[in-house]
Amino acid sequence: MLKGLSIVVLFVYLLPSYDAKLYNKCELARDLLNKHGFDKTYLANWICLVKHESNFDTSSVVERPGRRTRYGLFGIIKNTHCKEDSNRGICGRKCEDFTDDYIDDDVECAKLIFERDGFKNWTNWEIRCKNTDLGNIPNLRHQCGI
Repeated sequence: MLKGLSIVVLFVYLLPSYDAKLYNKCELARDLLNKHGFDKTYLANWICLVKHESNFDTSSVVERPGRRTRYGLFGIIKNTHCKEDSNRGICGRKCEDFTDDYIDDDVECAKLIFERDGFKNWTNWEIRCKNTDLGNIPNLRHQCGI
């Protein structure tokens, strides 16, 4: 019995642990481009979106009165793209899945949303990033060498 319990404890100990992560702009831009295959054409728009949705914080949960709750780096929308405590919604994930430092699922969901509707689901992008005259779109080549 003790041997079986030791194996279970060891197994649980070896499972990956995901905590929150606070990215900086250039680190995230490089990850999205190199690890997650984001199109360089839209990369500055994604960075602007993430800045205004989560301020680069993977644990972000933004609840605004009278508006939808948004989760994770990309501000994944509750009840549309994800559900709390359920693998439902367009992305087939729990909203809570988007609030750790494992961003593969966030990226997959954000790309799915973008493929369906472009950036229009993200009001922060519409307000703060769509109009490039506002100066919110970062020059990643100059700032990050990308």
